[in-house]
Amino acid sequence: MSRLTDLPAEVRAGLRAAAPYLLSHHPPAERPRRCHSVRVRGRRYRLCARCAGVHPGIAIGLLAAAGGVRAPLAAVAALPAPALLEWVLTGYGDRPGRNDVRTATGLALGLGYGFGLASLVTGRGRPGVVAVGLGYATLAAAFLYADSR
Repeated sequence: MSRLTDLPAEVRAGLRAAAPYLLSHHPPAERPRRCHSVRVRGRRYRLCARCAGVHPGIAIGLLAAAGGVRAPLAAVAALPAPALLEWVLTGYGDRPGRNDVRTATGLALGLGYGFGLASLVTGRGRPGVVAVGLGYATLAAAFLYADSR
């Protein structure tokens, strides 16, 4: 199979349904306030504001680590905190949030991910990085659980 039209109809339908979520995982009703609007060749695309920072942050963190920059565990632990705080304040409070703030906190989050991933791959600081990840996962789970009740 070399072309999209060669795929079975149900696969093509599934790809069409998933395509709007490729750059933004938010439902359509949330996209205007949680996504950047980018025009390419006259067509508008929605790009998740936080992910717009997270993905470059991961790349920068990994590249820096590959270049010999080592982030201390305290930095790996602290970098995600602004994103978690912003997520809690805007997701569970009455603050609407701003996309530029989401992107900036996403960049810090991505840097933490990148340096943390480099630590996991190289084996340096692995238990500490795992503990940081588990701590953030526990906090996020607690907020999601509280929100569901």
